[in-house]
Amino acid sequence: MANWMLDHSVRPDLVLCSSAKRTQQTLKRLSKRMALKVEILPELYHAEPERILELIGKVNKRVHNLMVIGHNPGFEELVMQLTDATSHSARLTDKIMPTGALAQFSWQGSWCKQPEANVQLEQIIFPRTLNQTAQTAD
Repeated sequence: MANWMLDHSVRPDLVLCSSAKRTQQTLKRLSKRMALKVEILPELYHAEPERILELIGKVNKRVHNLMVIGHNPGFEELVMQLTDATSHSARLTDKIMPTGALAQFSWQGSWCKQPEANVQLEQIIFPRTLNQTAQTAD
């Protein structure tokens, strides 16, 4: 995923990351490939979508590219809540946000004040899709 992010100029200004061991492993892998400013938030562990949005809403408005690393079911529910993910072309399986997936959103206006308003799901990147692409390129 880090390679994909670098290849597509996806570089977060800030990463909010759960304190859980698995999310810390993900963060460590990303940190090996790019410099990251990180805030570890124990509140992200098993957070409901409303809590995730609340934490996003507290981020400084100077942050333009935010990455949040956390867990299901909260993140999958958040994607469903913010979009009609069931009809999104990226939905290839029964699980919208499998382990390691990245959902990329864009906002019109300030997402800090109302993170659930004026949001557009740009794409969902699945690790298995990246693996298939890499195997095809070999």
